[in-house]
Amino acid sequence: MIQIDLLPGETFGDALDRIFGKDTMDALRATLKVRSAAWEAVIRKINIKYGCTLSVYTTACPVQIVGRLHDGQAFYFRERWGEWEAGIGASDELAHQAAFYIETPEGCFGWEGECQSEPSWMDVEEVAVTIISILREYNARLN
Repeated sequence: MIQIDLLPGETFGDALDRIFGKDTMDALRATLKVRSAAWEAVIRKINIKYGCTLSVYTTACPVQIVGRLHDGQAFYFRERWGEWEAGIGASDELAHQAAFYIETPEGCFGWEGECQSEPSWMDVEEVAVTIISILREYNARLN
């Protein structure tokens, strides 16, 4: 971990520009902006198709998607270090517990797997395929 000391009147963004170079930081900012837009577009499509209210909590280190499903159940997805977990439960806490198999009460469901893309920067398309697969399996269990 690095420590960033701010100069008098300097913002954190200014300090990053000073330390790493403005061109480098501008390129990173542009990349993250495109990545964020792609995430929002994919989650919006999933929400429309499956009647969810999922949102992107973080897009990297870890990747996290949270929200509610069509039936009001809480949903939690997390990928870090090349492994992902997902959980569905009556509350945010139960969905989180189901994802990590801390304790899976009746009516909660948990999944886990390995990502094929860059660890902790799971590719948006891979997340979409994974979440859609989870939602299909969950909906099949309800029927």
